[in-house]
Amino acid sequence: MFMTIISCYPLRGDDISIVCASLIRSIKLLISCLPFSPLSRQDLVSWKMALDKRQLPEVDRNCLFKLSGYIDIDKINTAAWPALAADLDAGDQSITALAFGFTRLFQPNKPVTKGQA
Repeated sequence: MFMTIISCYPLRGDDISIVCASLIRSIKLLISCLPFSPLSRQDLVSWKMALDKRQLPEVDRNCLFKLSGYIDIDKINTAAWPALAADLDAGDQSITALAFGFTRLFQPNKPVTKGQA
């Protein structure tokens, strides 16, 4: 596929690195979205917030704990903290409230059901 792109379009050195980076991102996304790979709670919130919000807030551990009250914050990937904070800011209409209910344990790696997704 990469050779097809190069043969169809004359690319400079910078363009080739951009194409390679894009292909690597696409492959990583494909691997992470395989149907036999369950979608975790933190992935659901991260992807949904990435689509809904253009800019996510900067959040540290203490801020997220005050906002959420989750006692398993250390298990949540730090990259998902801004998305989780933005979601919790929606209150009763947040994904976490609607799909998972009001809970003290977020269980970030727990697979979501089709109904929750």
